[in-house]
Amino acid sequence: MAKHTDDGAPPPSFLERALAVAFDSESRSGCEPGLGLPSGAGEVRPPVQVGRFLILGEIARGGGGVVHLAHDPDLERDVALKILRAGPHEAAQARDRFRREVLVSGRLAHPCFVPVHECGTTVDGDPFYVMRLVQGRTLTQLLFERAGGREPSAVEARASQRRLLVVLEQVAQAVGSAHAQGLVHRDLKPSNVMVGAFGEVQVMDWGVAKLLDQPEADPPLGSACGLEPGREPAPRPDSPHSLAGRVMGTPWYMPPEQARGEVELMDERSDVFALGALLCEILTGEPPFRGDRVQALRSARAGELQPALLALRNCGAEPELLSLAQSSLAEHVTDRPRDAMAFANALTAHFALQDETARRAEVAAAAARVEAREERRRRKLGLALAGAVLVALATAGAGLWVRHQDELSRVERRSAAVQGAHDSALASLARAQATGQEDPSTWDLALLEAEQAGRLLNSGEVRAGLAEQVLDLRDRARAGAERAHEVQRELDRDRLMLDRLERVRVPMVRSDFANAHADLAAAFASYGLALESPIPPAARESAIATQLANALGQWALYYFVYSGRPGDERGDFANRMLERGNELDPDLARVAIRDAIRARDRGALESLAAADASLDFAAPTFALLGGGLRIVGALDQAEATYERALSVHPGDCWLNHEFAQLLADRGDERTPEALEHAFAALGSCGGTWGARHLLGGLLRREDRMQDALEQFEALARVVPNDGHIRSHIADCLLDLGRGWDALESARHALELAPEDSHAWHVLARIEQSRGRRRAQVEAARRSFEADPDSLAMARALGKSLFFVDHYEEAIALYEGFLVEDVEGVESERERIAESDRWMKYGLLMGRVGEREASVRALRTAIRFDPSNAFAHCNLGMALEERGDFAGAGTSYRRGHELGSAQPAWSVPTEAWASGADRLLHLAARLDAFEGGLWQPDPDLDAYLLALAASYSQRHPLAVRAYEQALVRVPDLAAEAGAEYRRSLAGSAAAACQLGGLRDGERVAYAQRALDWLSEDLEGWQLELRTDPQGSFRAASTALRRMQSHRSYEDVRGEAQLDALRALGEDGERVAARALDLWAAIGAEVDSIVAMELEWEAARD
Repeated sequence: MAKHTDDGAPPPSFLERALAVAFDSESRSGCEPGLGLPSGAGEVRPPVQVGRFLILGEIARGGGGVVHLAHDPDLERDVALKILRAGPHEAAQARDRFRREVLVSGRLAHPCFVPVHECGTTVDGDPFYVMRLVQGRTLTQLLFERAGGREPSAVEARASQRRLLVVLEQVAQAVGSAHAQGLVHRDLKPSNVMVGAFGEVQVMDWGVAKLLDQPEADPPLGSACGLEPGREPAPRPDSPHSLAGRVMGTPWYMPPEQARGEVELMDERSDVFALGALLCEILTGEPPFRGDRVQALRSARAGELQPALLALRNCGAEPELLSLAQSSLAEHVTDRPRDAMAFANALTAHFALQDETARRAEVAAAAARVEAREERRRRKLGLALAGAVLVALATAGAGLWVRHQDELSRVERRSAAVQGAHDSALASLARAQATGQEDPSTWDLALLEAEQAGRLLNSGEVRAGLAEQVLDLRDRARAGAERAHEVQRELDRDRLMLDRLERVRVPMVRSDFANAHADLAAAFASYGLALESPIPPAARESAIATQLANALGQWALYYFVYSGRPGDERGDFANRMLERGNELDPDLARVAIRDAIRARDRGALESLAAADASLDFAAPTFALLGGGLRIVGALDQAEATYERALSVHPGDCWLNHEFAQLLADRGDERTPEALEHAFAALGSCGGTWGARHLLGGLLRREDRMQDALEQFEALARVVPNDGHIRSHIADCLLDLGRGWDALESARHALELAPEDSHAWHVLARIEQSRGRRRAQVEAARRSFEADPDSLAMARALGKSLFFVDHYEEAIALYEGFLVEDVEGVESERERIAESDRWMKYGLLMGRVGEREASVRALRTAIRFDPSNAFAHCNLGMALEERGDFAGAGTSYRRGHELGSAQPAWSVPTEAWASGADRLLHLAARLDAFEGGLWQPDPDLDAYLLALAASYSQRHPLAVRAYEQALVRVPDLAAEAGAEYRRSLAGSAAAACQLGGLRDGERVAYAQRALDWLSEDLEGWQLELRTDPQGSFRAASTALRRMQSHRSYEDVRGEAQLDALRALGEDGERVAARALDLWAAIGAEVDSIVAMELEWEAARD
C-alpha cells in the first residue's frame, strides 16, 4: 500500500520533490548591460559541470532550453542534460512549460518516450533535468533527405515511403499510449520525432502537453510550480486567459481549433490532426498548411485544407492511406478518428494488407512454379515406367532394373530441388534486370538465391546440363551484383556532389564570395577533379557531366563578378573554368557561348541574346548566356535574356536564382523584383541552401528581418553545425533588437566556423552595439584577416579603427577601398554609403593634419551625396583650419540648411557659421595687429585672433597673439578651450623651424609648444582621475591626435629634435623634455586602452 502524509495526501514523488527544489527559487533579475536578458538566461558559455554531470558539449538549443551532452561519472554513461533558457518576458511561461515537460516526461511509460533520470538546479539557479541520450536523426532530416538529390526510382520511392510510414506508426502508438494516460501532446511535428540508428522512435518535447482531466489555467504541478504564496500564476500562452494572438504550437501541423485558441475543443483528436499532417507530408512532400509562419497560422485558423486534400488525391497513394489522411485532417474535431491508437491501428491494418497481398502474390508464383515442375516430372516418370516395362519384358534382370530406377529417382529428386532453386534465382534475376542497376538489393537477392542453387549441386549428381545452367546463372548474378554496386557507388558519389553543389552559399555581394568560392573548391576536390588540368575521360562520361559544367560556369561568373581580384586574374580563372566546362559538356550551343565568353566577345554574345525567340534553348544554355553577358558587362541584354528564358522555363530553379542575383546587383530599387524570383527559386529548388541563402540576404536588404531570420533558421534546422548560417541568424537577431540572442548565436557560429569572416563581422557589429570598442576592433580585424580581399570587411575594420583613433592604420585601409567614380555607382544606397566613407576618410586626414587631403575627401563625399549635412559641416571645419574662412562659412550654412530640415537636428551650425564670419573679419586685421595699429575687442577676440593667425599659417604672430590674450584676459583661457591651446601649440612648434630666427628664439618657440601641450596633457589626466568613464573617449581622441598630427612633428620628429640639440645646452634640455612629454602621452594612451579593456571584460 502507498504511504500517506498526515493530511491524507500521498507523499510527493521523487520527481515532484526534485522539481519543487528546482523551481522554488525566485526569478533572478540581474541583467547584463545592454542586453536586456536575465543573467541566467541562455548562457553564452555552457557550464563545465552541473551537479555531478560533466558537460561535454552542446547538442541543440531552442526557445525552451539548451540541451547538452553530459557524462554521469557515477553510472559511467553519457546522458542528455537540458537547461532552461528564457528572456524576462517569457520567464514565467518558460518555467511553467519546463516544469510541465519534466513532469509529463517522468509520468509517461512507453519505449518511445525518453525517460527522465534526474532534475535539479544549476549553481546559477537555472532548472535542469537529465534524460537518456538519444542518438539519431529527426523526422525533419529524414524528410529533407528524401526530398533532396536525384529523382528516386519507383522501388526506392516505395521503400522510402514505407520506412517513413513505419516511423509514423510508432509515433501514433506512442501518442496513443499518452492518450490512454490522459495526455495530449499538442505540438507533434517532424522535429519532435527522433529516429535512432536502429529504427527506434522517440517522441520529444512535452512542454505544451495538456492533461485532459485538469483545468487548463491551473496545471496539476502541485508544489513543483514554484509559485510564491499569494502570487497568481501567469496565464498559459495557450489558455483562454492568454494574450490575444499568442498560440503555442507549430502552425504548419496545427489543428484549426488550436490555431483559433479554442482550448475547450482540444482533446486526443487534436493530436490525430497533427498525425494526419505528418502523413500528408510523407505522402505529398508538404504539410497541410503552407507558406511562412504567419501565412500557415492564418490558413490553420481558417481551416483552408483544400490545397492539401487536392495534393493527397493527386499523390498516387493507396486508397486506405488517403482515407486515413483525409479523415484525420477533417476541420471539425468530431469527424476525425477517436485517438492516436485508432490512427496507429489503421496504419497497422494497411501494412498487414500490403504484406498479405505481397505474400499471396509470392505464394501464387511459387505454386505455379511447383505445378510446372510436377507436370514435367509426371511426364518424365511415365516415360520411364514405360521403358522399364519394356526392359522387364525383354530381359530377365528385374532386380537390376529396380536398383537402376532407384538411382534415377534420387537424381531426379536432386535435379528437381536444384531446378526449383534455379528457377527462383532466375525469377529474382529477371526482377533485378527489370529494375536496372540502381537497386543493388534486388541483385544481391538474385545472387544469394543463385549461390544457394549452386550449393545444392554439391549434394550429388543432377540431370545433364542443369549444373551448367546453375553455374552460368550464378556467374551472371554475381557480375550483375558487382556492376549494380559499382553503379550505386557512382550514383552515391554523384548524388553527394549534386548535394554539395546545392549547398553552395550563393554570393549576393562581394563579401559573400569567399564562402561560395570555398564551397565550390571543396566540392570539386571531393569529386576528384583537379581543375588545373584537363578533365579525365571517366568524368566526361559521368551522368552528371552537364551539371558539373553548369556549376563551373556559375563559378566563373561568381569569380568574375564578386571576387574583387585584379582583372587579369579574374579573366584567367574564369577562362579555365569555362575550358573545363567545354570538356564536360560538348553541347554545341553551350560550347559556342563558352568560347565567346572566353574571348570576351561581347558582340557574339549580344547576337545570341538578340536571336529569334524560336531558338528554344535549354535552361542551362540560357543560364550560361545570361552569365556570359554579365561577365562582359552587357547587363541590359543579360536581363532581357533571363526574362526570355523564364518565359520558356518559368519554373526553372537556377534561372530564377541567377536573375534574382542580377536584379539585386543592379541596385536597391530592384530588390522587390529580385525577391519575386528568389521566392520562385526557393519553390522550384525545393528549399536548397543557395536559394534560402539568397532569399534571406534579399529580405535583410528590404529590412524584413523577421522573414530573413525564418529563412536562415530553416537552414539551421537542417544543418545545425553550419557556422556561416548561424552568423546570418545573429545578424538578423541584432537588427531585431535581440542583442543577447545575437551575441550567443555569433559566438556559437564562431565555435563552429572559427575562420568565417562574416561571423567575425557580425560579432564586430554586436560589440559596437554594446559599446565595447576594443572588442569591436578585434572582431573586425579577425574578419578582415579571414577575408582580406573583401571590401566589406576592409571597410568595417576601417570604420572600427576610426572610432578608436587608430589613424594611420585606418587611413591605409580607406585608401585601399575608396571609390572616386561617382557615375560608376548606380545604387543610391551605395552612393550614400560611399559618401559616409569619404567623410570619415576626410576626418582622418584632418586629425593627422593633412588639411588639403581632408578638404578633397570631404568635397568628394559631397559629390557622392550632396544632401549629406554632416559632410558639409565637416568641410567647413577643414576649410577653417586651412584658413579659408569664407568657404567655411558657406559650408556651415549649407550644412545648417540641410540638417535643420532633419528631425532632432542639434548641431550648432549657426554658431559655427557666425564663428567663421568672425575669423574672416579678424584675419583681415592681422597686418594691423602685427604693426601695432590695432588691438582686438571684445576680449574673446583676443583668442580668436590667435586662432585666425594660426589657421592662416602666420605662426609667430599666432604665438604672440595667444600670449597677449593669456596676459590680457587670463580668465577666458578656460572658455577658449583646449582646442585653441592645441592649435597654438602647433603654431609654436612650426615657428621654431622657420628660417631667419636666432637660436634662442627657436628654443623659446619649442619651449612654448611643449608648455601648452603639457597643460593639455595635465588637463586630460585630471579629467581621467575625476570622471574616467565620462572622459576616456574624448581624452583618447585628443591624445592620439597629439601623437599623429603633422603640426607637432617639429617638436616630435627625430630629425627636428636633433636640430634642437644642435642649438646648444638649452636646445638639448628642450629636446629631452619633448621626449619625456611624448613618452608620458604614450603611457597615458596605453593606460586608457588598458582601462577600457578592463571595463569591457567586466561587461562581457
